Amino acid sequence: MDKKLIKAAEEGDINVLYSVIGECSQVLQSFDEELLFIDNPLHIAAFEGHIHFAMEIMRLKPSLARKLNQDQFSPLHLALQNGKSRMVLRLIDINRDLVRVQGRESITPLHHVAIEGDLELLIAFLSACPKSFQDVTIRNETVLHIALKNDKVEAFEILLRWLTEVCYEEVYRFEKKILNWRDEDGNTLLHIAASKNQSQVIKWLVKSKVDVNSKNMVGLTALDILENESKFESIEIRHMLHAAGAMTGAYFQTEYASKIYLRTDQRLKKAAQEGDMDAFYDLINEDPCILDRIDQIPFIDTPMHIAASAGHSHFSIEMMRLKPTFSWKQNQHGFSPMHLALHNNKFQTALELLAIDRNLVRVKGREAKTPLHYVAETGNVFLLAEFLASCPESIQDLTIRKEAALHVAVKNDQCQALEVLLGWLQLVGMEMILQWTDDEGNTALHIATYRNQSQMVKLLINRIDINAKNFKDLTALDISEQPMCDANIKNLLHQSGALGASSLPRVTILAEFLTTKMSTLEKLITTTYLRKSCMSNENRNALLVVAVLTATTTFQAVLSPPGGLIRHSNSLFDFQYMAPWFCFLAFNTVAFLTSMSEIWFHLPRGFYFLLKLVMPLLLCYMLSLSLTMPVSRATPYYMILLLLSQWKAVARTILYKRSLEVKLHLLKHCPNLYRELKF
Repeated sequence: MDKKLIKAAEEGDINVLYSVIGECSQVLQSFDEELLFIDNPLHIAAFEGHIHFAMEIMRLKPSLARKLNQDQFSPLHLALQNGKSRMVLRLIDINRDLVRVQGRESITPLHHVAIEGDLELLIAFLSACPKSFQDVTIRNETVLHIALKNDKVEAFEILLRWLTEVCYEEVYRFEKKILNWRDEDGNTLLHIAASKNQSQVIKWLVKSKVDVNSKNMVGLTALDILENESKFESIEIRHMLHAAGAMTGAYFQTEYASKIYLRTDQRLKKAAQEGDMDAFYDLINEDPCILDRIDQIPFIDTPMHIAASAGHSHFSIEMMRLKPTFSWKQNQHGFSPMHLALHNNKFQTALELLAIDRNLVRVKGREAKTPLHYVAETGNVFLLAEFLASCPESIQDLTIRKEAALHVAVKNDQCQALEVLLGWLQLVGMEMILQWTDDEGNTALHIATYRNQSQMVKLLINRIDINAKNFKDLTALDISEQPMCDANIKNLLHQSGALGASSLPRVTILAEFLTTKMSTLEKLITTTYLRKSCMSNENRNALLVVAVLTATTTFQAVLSPPGGLIRHSNSLFDFQYMAPWFCFLAFNTVAFLTSMSEIWFHLPRGFYFLLKLVMPLLLCYMLSLSLTMPVSRATPYYMILLLLSQWKAVARTILYKRSLEVKLHLLKHCPNLYRELKF
């Protein structure tokens, strides 16, 4: 550390601090990036009690407050050790979580004040951070253990009353767990109090309804510890424990004792393996936070993983109800409960889990493989169909090799699975997925040809681009001409008009395409269209409301034209003022057609909505228009207005080649864009 900075911290000189920062603006940053355990300026200022200097450092670099020095102490630890109480209080005012910073032997500042018996700071720390009750040392001691082991009875009383009476929401639900916590020797607070003949402490603990028959590592209860004591206090304590139902270890049967000696995680695993719901809830009663702790570990076999592997559906569903995140969590091998149920042929369990949450089909495990990929790989067509019907979107999921379920089925020679997938894609209108490629640029047809799967080639040949090239610039025909390939496949491809890469016209790559200059008209059309396609749902909804109102108003205007109608003898209908009427009719028709085109644009694609909604309304408008003038005059008039209102669509049709090139280039690099960008 810079000597000037050390001196500034020792003297609390803020001016010198900024002088050093002026010379090197990264001086404080270096403590984060380079040095792991060293005294930083905040350590020194906290130890010396320079509050203002410490506050300025905290403001400039808050992370330094959690740093440990070479002796494994934080600035708050050092302030406590040197009796700088005001400094301590100011530090926790700024960041209350500093109370939980673990130093040497995982001792926190709260543990330190419990050792010292500083009641004022103890109350301040508990008020600032009630959750600090849960912190334990490397000896598995809570702050209550520490106070009791150091004979700080007053501190222990404050801690106990705080836990049982103040009832902060953050710690109230942990009360029973903390009161029955065991240290590394298996001793609870009651064991320690018994060993020290602390009759008042035992009275408090019994009143708090701790487990009076809890055993330590050597199988002794609190009553066993007092057995050989003849002091008056020990006799009084024994009577107190007997009255609370305490027994010695000898009273417990061997079978029961062996159950107690099993670690909680072992008992939980056993309950999950056997699907024993009662045993599980016994554990929950002993330790309400057991599932929360499991959930904090990123990769682990949860009880749901174990139960799903064993096919215990009800137990798995109960775990899923209590802890929904378990169903998406991966174990150390990269598998979710759904994956494990499938791997162990527990298909009924998999289906019952799927009935609870259909999106479990999309849970990605090792190599981003989903349950759908797994059933496609194994060829279980029954489950494949069930999974697709439950979650249609799962067909889009890709592995780390960019393989859809389609690719996985072909790579594993699962012809029946391929047939199911092809039927599904046709049913839901997602045949564009057939054009998707894996990380080597291979379509399903490339892979089927590589693997000499003639039956698969027959299924794919009329559904897929037979002249698509992979990243090696090979088409399916090029692959079929290799020595190891089946001649029948080559014949099939020839009959279908497949070409080799050398016979195909050169395709412009994306970089070349983007360097070509767009005309002003193309730029205007493309920009407008993309702006509409990328519109937010909120803006789209607002636009649809305005378009519907406009269409309604303009249609009504044709039915009830302004000025009324006057019948003439020489014509069917006429109007009082023909020039204003024709102007009104022109603008009204343009507004109607424009609003209808906007409505159609923002409806789901396809001819269904066009034929069912848009076209009937357009025909009704034309018929209404024909009532105001002869049909022979209305029709060309209507067509001219139609072209004027849809000039961009007409221009886009004229420039179709350019639009198609844009789409194909985008699809090649991002297949999922086909839903949003339909030129």
